[in-house]
Amino acid sequence: MYHAGRFGQEMQNRRLWVFRLITFILVPFLLLAGLEGALRFIAPGHPTDFTTRTVVDGVAVRRENARFARQFFPAGIAREPLAISFPDEKPESAYRIFVLGGSSAQGDPEPTYGFSRILGLMLERRYPGVHFEVINTAMTAINSHVVYRIAREVAGLQGDLFVIYLGNNEVVGPYGAGT
Repeated sequence: MYHAGRFGQEMQNRRLWVFRLITFILVPFLLLAGLEGALRFIAPGHPTDFTTRTVVDGVAVRRENARFARQFFPAGIAREPLAISFPDEKPESAYRIFVLGGSSAQGDPEPTYGFSRILGLMLERRYPGVHFEVINTAMTAINSHVVYRIAREVAGLQGDLFVIYLGNNEVVGPYGAGT
């Protein structure tokens, strides 16, 4: 009878541990998995990629995501990237160049006179038979951590050359040691 009581106690202990495991691990996991599934289904929020896909005149293009910076800045001070639009599939005759960086690369305060615009004009004059797509992905007030996210995305967009013009914001910009 002593052994039967001990066996019964061991079974109670096992049931208690199974109950604890189910209660503290399985139930929260299932609740979180269900919540994740529901959120993926209803898709609240906005995309966090630098570019978004859209169709213009029957052609699949990439364009800037105006809300990209909101994952790094409060909505009131978040900057928007320059307006860009380029074909999702690079034309065979095109040479695609991505310019990455901060405000200097963007051409702040006037992008018309920015680095990427000058580069595009110089290349067109030097190589008139080549179609260059110089895509300015630079943004004001960003540092290398944000540029890294942009670079990872545009690396898969059939770029032929990547120009990084960056550094000021790492030292004296909004993230630098001076601030």
